[in-house]
Amino acid sequence: MKPKFFATPLKNPVSSHLLYLRPGVVILLFLTCICCYAQETQEALSFYTWLDEGEQSEEQLALLTQKLEQLRKKPVALNQAGETGLTQIFFFTPLQIYDLLQHIHKNGPLKEISELQVVRGFSPEFIRQISPYITCDQAEGKLPQFKDLFSKSEHDLILRHTRIYQRKKGYTKKEKSYYSGSPDHLLLKYRLTLEPGIKVMLLMEKDPGEQFLKGSNPYGFDFISANITYTGKGRISKLIIGDYSLQFGQGLSLWSGTSFGRGADVAGAAKKDMGLQSYFSAGEQNYFRGFSHEYKIFKSMLLTNFISIKNSDASISYLTDKTAVISNISSSGLHRTESEIRNKGAVKEIVTGTAIQYNGQFFRTGITAYKSTYSLPFITGDALYRSNYFSGTSRENYAFHYNYTFLNTYTFGEFAGSRPGGHAWIQGLISAITPATSTVVVFRNYSKDHISFYSMPFGKNSSAMNEKGFYTGINHRINKKWNLAGYIDFFSFPFAKYRVDLPSQGNEYAIKLFYSPARDTEYTFQYRSSSKEENVKSGLKTPVMDDIQIHLIRLDATYPAGDKIRLRHLADFTRYSKGQQPAGYGILLGQDLHYKATASPFSGNIRVSWFNIPSYNNRIYRYENNVLFAGSSVPYQGQGFRAYLNTSFSFNKQFRMWFRYAITWQPGKVKTGTGMEEIQGSQKSETRLQVRYNF
Repeated sequence: MKPKFFATPLKNPVSSHLLYLRPGVVILLFLTCICCYAQETQEALSFYTWLDEGEQSEEQLALLTQKLEQLRKKPVALNQAGETGLTQIFFFTPLQIYDLLQHIHKNGPLKEISELQVVRGFSPEFIRQISPYITCDQAEGKLPQFKDLFSKSEHDLILRHTRIYQRKKGYTKKEKSYYSGSPDHLLLKYRLTLEPGIKVMLLMEKDPGEQFLKGSNPYGFDFISANITYTGKGRISKLIIGDYSLQFGQGLSLWSGTSFGRGADVAGAAKKDMGLQSYFSAGEQNYFRGFSHEYKIFKSMLLTNFISIKNSDASISYLTDKTAVISNISSSGLHRTESEIRNKGAVKEIVTGTAIQYNGQFFRTGITAYKSTYSLPFITGDALYRSNYFSGTSRENYAFHYNYTFLNTYTFGEFAGSRPGGHAWIQGLISAITPATSTVVVFRNYSKDHISFYSMPFGKNSSAMNEKGFYTGINHRINKKWNLAGYIDFFSFPFAKYRVDLPSQGNEYAIKLFYSPARDTEYTFQYRSSSKEENVKSGLKTPVMDDIQIHLIRLDATYPAGDKIRLRHLADFTRYSKGQQPAGYGILLGQDLHYKATASPFSGNIRVSWFNIPSYNNRIYRYENNVLFAGSSVPYQGQGFRAYLNTSFSFNKQFRMWFRYAITWQPGKVKTGTGMEEIQGSQKSETRLQVRYNF
C-alpha cells in the first residue's frame, strides 16, 4: 500500500506589456525565463498524483497547501502524537496509524524516520514524501504562558491581485444587466498566531465585477471573513468566535468547508472528520458564523456546541398572496449585477446544534444533532426533480457515526436522518489483505428525500440524497517500482434528477498504473470509463432515456534531465457518446519544464499545452501550478494552445513575491466564453501577482 493522498500548488515578475504579446512570442519567452523549481511545489504535486483530478475548487486546493505548510513549520512528533494526533495528518491512513502505534508499543520509540520501512504500509517512496512533515524528536513539553502572548507572536500577511485583460461582455454598460465593478480580483489574508494557543484570522475578497469602496461595497471588500480561535489542553480544548467549519462522520449530515473526491488510494473512500475547525477560505457559503467550542466531558469524550447566524444569498419571489419565498440558496458568492446585489444576504439562517464524540483506542463514535431555521420559507418549484427538496422554514438533522480499526481492517459508517425528510446511510471496510495489497468495499443508500444543506458525501451526487451504490477498489504494490490501483462503482438514482426525468443507473471504473524506476522519476497510466443515463432531450411529454458513455486515457511521465532540469510530459484522450449520436473526441498534450537550483532566491515552472476538445462534454480537467495557496484545476475545452509561467522571488526570509501569467489562444475563434463572460477574439490572458510578508 502506497497512500500518497492529496496535494497542492504554489509558485510565481514580468511587466504588463507582456499581456498583449502574441502567444508564440510568449511561449518563446517562457522557455528563456525558467527559474528553479520550488521545493514545496514538487512535494505538493507528489501528493496530488493520488488525488482525483476532477473539478476541484481553488479553495480546496489552497487548503491542502496550507496544511502542508503548517506541518512543515511544525512537524508531527510521531512518538508522542498518539492516535488523536496522527489522525489529524491527512496523508496517514487508519491502517497505517494502527500499525505505526503497534510498532511503537512493541519496539519502543522510533529513533529515525527511516525505521518506518519496517512498518506495514510505509514504502521508501512514501516515507521520502512525508519526511518534511514528521519527526522522531521529542516535542516541546513546556506549556506556553500568557506572558509569552506577544513576545512569541507570528504575523502572516498575503496580498493577491488577479486580472483577465480582455474585456468581457458583462463590463459593457449597454447591456441590460452589466457588471458594476472592475475586472480586478483582490484578496487579503492575515493570520496572527499568539501564545498560548490563540489565532486571529482575517480574509477579505473582491471578486471580478464587484464594486470596491463604492456602491454596494462602500467600505471596500465584498466578502469579509474573520475568527478568533483558542486551543488549549484544559476542559475547553477549543473555542472559536467568528467563522468556522464542522466536519463529522462521513459527510452525510454535518460537513462544511472542503472535501476531496476519491483518488487512486483505497483509503480515499473513508473521510477523515476533523470536527471543529477555524474557517480561512474565500468560499462564501459553506461555513458557519457565530460561536462554537469543544468541551472535554471525560478524557475520551468530547462535546461540541455551536450556534451560527449568517445571511445567505437567495433569489426572492412572491406568491399570489404577496408572500415572499425562496427556492434555493446561491453558493456562487458573486455580487456584480443589479440582481446579484439585490439577492446578497436575502435570507437569514440560524443553525444551532451539538455533537458528542467518544474517542477510544482505535474506536471512535459520535452523535450529531442540529436545527436550521430560515427567515423566509423555501418552496420546491414545479420541476419534477425538485419535488423532494426542502420546503418550509425549519429543519432538523441528526446522525450517528463510527469507525473502528482492528489488526488489518478498518470499518466505518454513518447513519443520518432529516425531519422533514428521510434517511441516509453509508457503510465501508478497508482491509490490508497482504502487506502489499489493500482493498475497500463501500455500500451507500441515500433516500430521495434526505435533506441536508451541509453534506459532502461519498458518491456521485453533491448531496446525500437520491442515490444508492456499491463501490470496491484495490491498491497493490507489485514491487518497489510498480504500483497498481483501481476501482469500480455501481450506482443508481431511484428518483428524477436534473436532466433525468426517470429513475436511472450507471457505473464507473478506473485503473491506474504507476512505474517509478528511480527517485524523482515516475510514469503513470490511467484509464477511466463511466456510464450513466440522461433525457434524450428536454420537453418531452413522455421521458425517454439515452445512455451516456465517457472514456478517459491519461498518460504522464516525470523525470529529471540532468542535475537541474526536471521534465513532465502529459497526454489526455477522451471520448463522449450519447445514444445514437456520433461520438465526440478530445485530446490534450502538454509539456512541463522545471529548473532546480538549490541556492537561489528564484523559483518557477512553465507549461505549454495544445488541445483539441470540440465539445464541452469532452472537457478535460488538469491541475495547474499557481501562486502559493492558489491551486487550480482548469477545464480545457475548444481548440488551441494554453501556456503559463510561474515565478517566485524571495527578498529575504520574511518577504516573498509570486507572479503568474497564463494565456489561452484559440486561432480562428471569433469569441470565447458565453453570456456575460463572453470575450471577443481568440485570446484570453490572465496575470496574478502575490506578495507575502511574515514577521
